[in-house]
Amino acid sequence: PFIFIINYLQDVSYIEEVAAVDSAEVLYNLNGFTNQIISAEDDIATYSAKTVPSLHWQPFAESFSSYQRSFNIVRRNILAGNSFLTNLTCRTPVETNLTLKDIYFHSEHLREDELLRGSQSLTYLLWSITILILLLAAGNFLLIRIAQQDRDSSRFAIHKCYGASNKHLFYQLLGEIGLQTGVILLLSCILTYGLHPYFIQILSPEHIYPFELFNLSNFVFVGFICLIMGIICSILYFHFKHHVSREGVRGMLQPKPQQINLSKILTILQIGIFTSLLFYCTIIISQINFIKNKPLGIDTEHILQVGWFDNSRSYQPLKEELLQHPGILYVCNGMSIPFTYIPSIEKIPLLTEPEKQVDVVCAYGDEDFTNVYKIPIIESQEFTPIEFNPSPENNYSSTTDVWVNKKFVETFKLDHPLGMILNQQHSVHYRITGVTEDYHTQSLHYPVRPTMILPPSSYLLLIRYQPGKRQEILEYLQDLYLSRNPEYIFECKEYNYSDLYQKDMAFMELVILFSLIAILIGGMGIFAFAIFMVESKTREIALRKVNGASERQIMLLFNRQFMTKVLVACVIGLPIAYYASRKWLENYAYRIEIQPWIFVLTIVISLCIVLLVTNWQIRQASRNNPIDTLKTE
Repeated sequence: PFIFIINYLQDVSYIEEVAAVDSAEVLYNLNGFTNQIISAEDDIATYSAKTVPSLHWQPFAESFSSYQRSFNIVRRNILAGNSFLTNLTCRTPVETNLTLKDIYFHSEHLREDELLRGSQSLTYLLWSITILILLLAAGNFLLIRIAQQDRDSSRFAIHKCYGASNKHLFYQLLGEIGLQTGVILLLSCILTYGLHPYFIQILSPEHIYPFELFNLSNFVFVGFICLIMGIICSILYFHFKHHVSREGVRGMLQPKPQQINLSKILTILQIGIFTSLLFYCTIIISQINFIKNKPLGIDTEHILQVGWFDNSRSYQPLKEELLQHPGILYVCNGMSIPFTYIPSIEKIPLLTEPEKQVDVVCAYGDEDFTNVYKIPIIESQEFTPIEFNPSPENNYSSTTDVWVNKKFVETFKLDHPLGMILNQQHSVHYRITGVTEDYHTQSLHYPVRPTMILPPSSYLLLIRYQPGKRQEILEYLQDLYLSRNPEYIFECKEYNYSDLYQKDMAFMELVILFSLIAILIGGMGIFAFAIFMVESKTREIALRKVNGASERQIMLLFNRQFMTKVLVACVIGLPIAYYASRKWLENYAYRIEIQPWIFVLTIVISLCIVLLVTNWQIRQASRNNPIDTLKTE
């Protein structure tokens, strides 16, 4: 795809491929298709807060007589049948003290729901998950270093015996952790470079940007990593220093039972984090499946949308010709629904309160639109074309027959809607000739809205075919199209669920990916803690076996301890995950209820993961010969 801009005089043009458009030079938003990669919400807030001391906006409109002369030419040719659709535009210079960027961000088309959906919230959420995973990794590192407490404490004590100062010991520990951090950052750069195309395909397939290693964001992130590792280094240093100060050099060199209070806290924290992500992941998958399977009030299966380069006079013969094919059930001229873009909105005043206007979604189709989409009809009259009888008496107005949905009738409080004429204050009047059941014209982020079906203004064919005849109909349409329009390319579209929920599905994939990473990292930390705990309980296990405890009893004893940690972690993590899930679900007008079984499933899966990670180490320790263990104690 490409963007092209032509000025009014048609003497200056701008043509560029979408991927090559520089957002610093050109900003565009075409029904939600935009190159606005930065957070639009932040920019709108910034520009809305920006005050202009004296706003200057002076248009220089064309004179009424000049405009009337142009209008009469257009009206005369429409009545003569020389044109079906004509846009009358007049050049209007404007003098202002606003920049183009000011105008762009203050324009009414940049409503919050028309921007890159969830760009800011998605960024915050991904950062939150990244920080959680970073905390998991930091917790693992602490667990492993604490598991080496005896060795490190003894080494530090020996250094102290040889005259090493606390400052020297701190620098030594800082050097070890700094070297490990450098290796980690190098590996992360390599992995990021390799996974960058995959993440771009998920997050921003429309706006592909290259991988840049040296930029401000990366330097800030590296600085944040170094800060975390510095904090870890300080915690370890003061932890060891406390032991040395409390027990003395001689006490540090003597064997002693190990203290694992900090390890227990870190283990519970890790289990709580990946339990929260597991719960959140379950909610997201359930919601995506819910909106995928929820009826839209229309049948989108077995429908093809084909663009046809023909004029209005040949449409009816073409429709009759297509219906001669035994595999084609209905043919309609109209726009496909649900819309994957921001729909056309018409503001219609209420009959009882004309000063109040209601946003009405405009769908486009002829009399077979409801047959193509199998929309149930409540009541209807004959669907007639636009009536255009301009005269001074009716203010050069036109009357258009429309079909409305039940939500429209309820919103406008119409007891007898058929034949009712709306929007009489404007040049285009709407006469209701049909009422249908409610149906969705957008994704389930939005509720059912008042909708009216207008006569189409373009030539897109919506074709419902018999099930099982898709390939046959495609070949027939392609042959017919190319025989009539050999200079054009045949294009055909079908409803695709992912078109409506592309960002939601990308978000689901990312959360699942991060959850798996968190479970993997958390599992490694729990495994390290299990090794540490089993090593510290070697004598206890041997004594229990000598006193008649079976392998099963020993495993049950230690598993009970881990099960307690899982339950404590769930008590801490699940309320936080529940709150985050409720906030995310508020993005949808139709959403699942968080059922008790999700809590139970999360707890059960967490227990299974923890027991699978720890059971092997516990079983190995319980199978050791107690005589060999007691010999070395």
